[in-house]
Amino acid sequence: MNCLISMIAESLKKIKSIFIKDMQMAKSYKFSFIAQYFFLFGQILLFYLISLYLDRTLTEFANLNYFLFILTGMCVFDFGSSIINYGPRELLTMKQSGILEEIIQLNISKFIFFMGINVYQIFVSIIRFIIFLLIIRVFFDGTINIFEVTVLTISLLIFVFSCIFIGIIGSAFTLIFYKANIFTTIFIFLTILFSNVYYPSEIILDGALEPFSQILSFTPMIEIFRDIISNDYNLDYSYINLIHLICLTLLYGVTSYYVLSFAIKKSKKNGSFLFY
Repeated sequence: MNCLISMIAESLKKIKSIFIKDMQMAKSYKFSFIAQYFFLFGQILLFYLISLYLDRTLTEFANLNYFLFILTGMCVFDFGSSIINYGPRELLTMKQSGILEEIIQLNISKFIFFMGINVYQIFVSIIRFIIFLLIIRVFFDGTINIFEVTVLTISLLIFVFSCIFIGIIGSAFTLIFYKANIFTTIFIFLTILFSNVYYPSEIILDGALEPFSQILSFTPMIEIFRDIISNDYNLDYSYINLIHLICLTLLYGVTSYYVLSFAIKKSKKNGSFLFY
């Protein structure tokens, strides 16, 4: 038991070191660090102007007007997609610079390492999510109780792991194919199409492709968030989506572990693990 606790503590310490390193690097590029938040406000303003000219009846099922429909979708999509993209992109940078070769010598599980490199981006994504929440609060005429906040927090925590696992699968592709975001780009593209981010996926081919959206973790997370924000909160509906999200996260987790293990063995065999 003591050995397990010691191993977990050591892994957390190394993940903390990775986070501090990424934070120091981000602070050295102050303009880009600050500019990302101004760009966020620009995106929201653009979609607000677009929503003024679009039919709000598209979102009657969510009890939200079209701008809030887009805003809630953007909030979850921005949060998740930034985490998914970060791991493979960071891995590619490490390979090109040779940093990966130094880090990999540390006494740490490679799976834990690939999870740990996302800590900084999770921190940034949480800040952006809070900004979205504040803006939503301005346009949302209602209250959220402690129970709903608890459900949202638990859902977000599970969703974070889901995004990390998807990013690890993307990192595995990076190790084998030398390029970042092959898998994650496809996943995010499908998410935009089928996960109700900017429009109800039911309108595509009269809902014929709706079952496909159920294998994307963004779908239940967006539905949970919209249900909480709406004026007609349905506890059972949120529970069903939360169970759905947990099942997908477990599936992604098992898949990412085996895919990453295979990618490491494959890249070591062809000599591409540490060299770009």
